Amino acid sequence: QPEAAEEIVQTALERLPDDPDLLVVRATLENRRGAAEEAEIALRQAVASDPYHKSARSRLGQLLLESDRSQEAIEVYNDLLTISPGDTEALHTIGSITLRSNPVGALPYLEEAARLAPGRTLYLTSLGIAYVHCDRVGEAEATLRRALEIDPNNHQIGNNLGIALLRQGEYEDAIEIFETILEEQPNHFQARNNLAVAFGESGQIESAEREARKALAQKPGFVDAMLTLAAALHHQDRQVEEAEVLARALREMPDRSDIMLRLAVARAGSGDCARAIPFFEAMLAETGLGSFPPEAHLTAGRCFEIAGSTEIALRQFEEAARLAAQGPARDEAMEGVRRLSLKLDGE
Repeated sequence: QPEAAEEIVQTALERLPDDPDLLVVRATLENRRGAAEEAEIALRQAVASDPYHKSARSRLGQLLLESDRSQEAIEVYNDLLTISPGDTEALHTIGSITLRSNPVGALPYLEEAARLAPGRTLYLTSLGIAYVHCDRVGEAEATLRRALEIDPNNHQIGNNLGIALLRQGEYEDAIEIFETILEEQPNHFQARNNLAVAFGESGQIESAEREARKALAQKPGFVDAMLTLAAALHHQDRQVEEAEVLARALREMPDRSDIMLRLAVARAGSGDCARAIPFFEAMLAETGLGSFPPEAHLTAGRCFEIAGSTEIALRQFEEAARLAAQGPARDEAMEGVRRLSLKLDGE
C-alpha cells in the first residue's frame, strides 16, 4: 500500500522534518515510484542531519550507482568508511567499481572485505576476479576454490575459476569445469564461450568454433563469442569468414580499436586490401606508428604497397622490422624496407 505509506511518512516528517530514519524511508518510497531525484534529495538531507547515519550514506551510494554516477558513489562510500572503517559493503563496492579501470587499486578494498567477511562468496568472487586481472592467477584460483567450497553449486564462481585455470594454461581442468557448468545450465553462454576459448588455447580449433557458434546462437550480440569465433576461423585460414564475423563485432562495439585492427588484418589476409586500407589509415591517424603488433604493421605494409602508397608502406615495414623478433616476419619486413627504399631512390 505505497500511497498509505507515503501519507504516514509525510505526516511524520511534518512533525520531525530532519529525522534521518524517516528521510531514508521517504527516499525508499520515492525511488520505488521512479522519482530518483527526490530520493537523492531525501538521502542527502538525512546525511546532513546525521553524518553518522550509516544506512543513509549506504542508500545514497547505491542510488548513485544505479544512476551510473560511479565516482560520486565512491566518494559517498569513502565517507562511510571514515565513520565505519570495517563496513564490508562499502569496501566491496569501492573495490568493485575501481576494478573496472584499476584492478591493482581495487585489491586493498576487496582483500579487506574478504578478510572481514570470509564467508561471503560474493566478496571472494570479486577478489578472485581482481587477482585474475592483476595476473596473480595462483591466488585467484585459491580464492575462487574457497568460494566454491562454501557454495559448490554457484556457476558464477565456477566460471571464474575456469578462467583462472585458463590463464595458468591448465586447459583440461578448465574444460572440465566449463563442461560441468553446461551440463547443469546449458544456456550459460559465458561458460560456453569460455569453453570455446579453452578448446582454442589447447589446439582443438574445430571444437572452439563449434562452441563459439553455440554461444552466439544463445546470445546473438555477444561480442566476446564473436571474437572467439573469429580467432578459430583465423587459425583455419578462413579470413573471409573471419572478416565477416569481426565486421559484426565492430557494428556492436564501434569504438573498439582492437576489433578494427583485427578486421583490417583479416580483410588484408583475404586479399581485400581496398577495404582494409581505410581501417589502417583511421587507426594510424588516431594512434600513430608503433601502435600495432609487428604482424599488423607488416600486413599494412603489404596493402599500402599494393595500393601504390610507397612511403606509407615503407614506414609500416620499418616499424615491423623494428618491433619483430628474429624470424621470417622480420626478414620479410627488412626485405620490404630494402625494396621500397630502392624504389624511392629511383633505382
